[in-house]
Amino acid sequence: MNESEFWVYLEGAWKKGRVPQVSMVTSGTGAPALEQAGGYIGGHDLLPQGYDRIPVSTIAEMGELLLRKGLKASTQEAIMMILAHHGCDEALAALRKFFTRARGEIKFFAELALDECEMWNEDYH
Repeated sequence: MNESEFWVYLEGAWKKGRVPQVSMVTSGTGAPALEQAGGYIGGHDLLPQGYDRIPVSTIAEMGELLLRKGLKASTQEAIMMILAHHGCDEALAALRKFFTRARGEIKFFAELALDECEMWNEDYH
């Protein structure tokens, strides 16, 4: 799977609907951590209905894509959001590896995704 194929897959999944989300406003607070956390929470609107039934093989492909260099930040965030909510070992391994490589603003997003995936992974097993 490459970056374009990922977006085609996700847009196709969205045709079946998205998971309803709670929204909040965190911009303009002057608190970078709060604004970054708000960005992560807002990112949940990327989750398609049935995200928990995405085949493990597809999750593994997304994890491999996440670890490639040169991806847009929006693609990285979308992949991390999906992986964060899939409790399989492949999702957790990819997020752990990505977290060790993440730099800059994406590091906090990666940390939140990893924490959430660890929680889902406990429930998955």
